[in-house]
Amino acid sequence: MLAATARVQAEACRSYATGYRPQPIRRVSRRRFRLHAMARVALLGLCLAALLLLYVGERALIIDRTYALQRLEKRLAELQVEQERLQLEISRLSSLERIEQVARFQLGMRESETVYYLAAAPPPREEEKGSGSEGQPAALARVGMWLQSVLSSAVEAAHD
Repeated sequence: MLAATARVQAEACRSYATGYRPQPIRRVSRRRFRLHAMARVALLGLCLAALLLLYVGERALIIDRTYALQRLEKRLAELQVEQERLQLEISRLSSLERIEQVARFQLGMRESETVYYLAAAPPPREEEKGSGSEGQPAALARVGMWLQSVLSSAVEAAHD
């Protein structure tokens, strides 16, 4: 930068000595982009119209979502009423009184006059278990004895 300035000064001194005067350097003026007044008004009107359209679009979207929300809230209320109705029906159908009525009248069941208790056989001992066919006859004999006792008690109950 200094070298360029020194060169310009040296050239200016030589030109003054010879009687040559350089013309002043004209600066190129930058023309600012200017709009006419009518164009400014038109541009401002377009911006306002765009903002107005955005506002109206947003309001329409909000109204649409509000109606959708109201429909969903109404559907929720209907489903809650239906759920309560179904809960009452479940309670009614699972009540003991209703089950007893169905058992008596639809299925023909009745309460037993006598109650029989069956005792479970004790588990077999190690020596009775055996391996192979030795344990099977003892088990079959026990099952046969149990069936005989059940049948005899049923026959006695039928005669009474």
